[in-house]
Amino acid sequence: MEITVKDFYSDSEKGKINLNDKVFSSSYNESVIYETIKNSLANARQGTASSKIRKEMNRSTKKPWKQKGLGRARAGSAKSPIWRGGAVVFGPRPKDFSYTLPKKVKKSAFCSVLSALAKNETMTVVADFQLEEFKTKTMSNFFSKVAKTNKILFVLDSNQENISFIRKSCNNLATVKTVNVQSVELKDLFYAKEVVFTQSAVEHLNNRYGEQK
Repeated sequence: MEITVKDFYSDSEKGKINLNDKVFSSSYNESVIYETIKNSLANARQGTASSKIRKEMNRSTKKPWKQKGLGRARAGSAKSPIWRGGAVVFGPRPKDFSYTLPKKVKKSAFCSVLSALAKNETMTVVADFQLEEFKTKTMSNFFSKVAKTNKILFVLDSNQENISFIRKSCNNLATVKTVNVQSVELKDLFYAKEVVFTQSAVEHLNNRYGEQK
């Protein structure tokens, strides 16, 4: 399939680019999308939640009172879990939540979401461009012309020249999130109302998922 490539400066049609049908015209698979997003969120968890057990408590080990004769319940340590400020029983401990997902599942999920973007016409391709300075107004004017919503994902190729100028020019735009195509996550593509790709970013996706077995 083909898609129009827009010019950054004039917002006119600059040409067309062929999209790989394996990537942008595949069937929609909701289950693999769910599994891939769940895997991404699990791998992002720090797993540092921790509660202290008895041996980690910094409290006195002296017996609070004598065993018999006071009419109180027996107590052997201030570290007891039933005491206020004592240890925690079965509390959270540091844990690694990450796990590996098959590459074919991830590929199928990305192709499903990219195909949905192409089918619903919520993706735009702009020809590669360069900025010679930080200019938020320039990027704001561009997105106001090409975008229809207020939640935009801007996908760039990290190998593009002067990419830092483009990224920093988008930093002050609250409605735009900028990511590199080499590290874009599925949840960003899935939850974005509209995605704007540079031409080199689309070509990267064509090569990455179109040729992979």
